[in-house]
Amino acid sequence: MIVAGALAFLLTYAALADKTERAELATARLDIPAGMPLTVGLFAPYSFAPGDDGLPPGMLTLDQVEEAAAEGRHLAEAVAAGVLLRSSDLAAASAPRPRAMSFSVDASRAVGGSLVAGDLVDVIAVDQTGARFVLTAAPVVAVGAGSSGAGRAITISVEVDAAASLRLAHSLGGGVP
Repeated sequence: MIVAGALAFLLTYAALADKTERAELATARLDIPAGMPLTVGLFAPYSFAPGDDGLPPGMLTLDQVEEAAAEGRHLAEAVAAGVLLRSSDLAAASAPRPRAMSFSVDASRAVGGSLVAGDLVDVIAVDQTGARFVLTAAPVVAVGAGSSGAGRAITISVEVDAAASLRLAHSLGGGVP
């Protein structure tokens, strides 16, 4: 029993005395397909004690994955579960992808219903205090035909960025930006 206590003390002391700096390399939690945008949650830490030469060449830490995710980078190559992430697995950040939003409007307020994809439109919100531009020169990406006759509604889909999508959603919800 004394030997067991002494052994426990020595192991605890050895663990606490180890002051080796460690790096947390990024290892895939699951199989990740190529093209997937980076998020830190896709990766688990792999504790690594760098030698005199530092980290293995090309291996990424969780901090570096977080930086790459903030830059909008994604995987150029698929990464299998349990595999360490390498810088060569990453693709450069791509330009923000456009979004599209749709809304219905009476055809008479949409160039008589003759809008087509490629046209540019202004979206205007009107309330009791006046009219305000929500979007200007928004590219039309699609037009859905409604019923024929007076008062027919058509659906217009426009390209928007993140800020414009919020303004349009707010306006469609009854608010005026």
